Amino acid sequence: MCRPAAVPDIPGVAAIQAAAWPGDQHPPLEPQLADLYVAEAVGAPIGYGKLRHHPDPDGAPPGYYLAGVAVDPRWRRHGVGTKLTQCRLEVAWDKGAEIVYYFANARNRASISMHEAMGFEELQRPFSFPGVTFDGGAGTGVLFGIRRADHG
Repeated sequence: MCRPAAVPDIPGVAAIQAAAWPGDQHPPLEPQLADLYVAEAVGAPIGYGKLRHHPDPDGAPPGYYLAGVAVDPRWRRHGVGTKLTQCRLEVAWDKGAEIVYYFANARNRASISMHEAMGFEELQRPFSFPGVTFDGGAGTGVLFGIRRADHG
């Protein structure tokens, strides 16, 4: 259900992205392909998520970060986000990660609840990450992590 993204996935991922954040400007997807994973059904993407390795982010712990999950509105509440998260964790573990990070706006209860249910624990509040602005101003970012040993 989850696999690395490929060039033919770009239109489907772009449509999901536009539905999730209508009116926003989005960077080109081609340079992000190495970090993108897609969930698919009937041969088409129904969701995507990113897994990025940040070896030395200014002011944040180095390591693998989950980011940018979006699910086609028709497939929401069907476990797609959870499957994408599980898939990306497995990729990070296979690459030798001992801990995987995720950060969110403190007001994003849906995402935080899903990640906490999977075993992620809050590590830092407030949290900031280079190049990321959290709606609501300073102090609204929260860093979470899950250790390989804690992942079921």
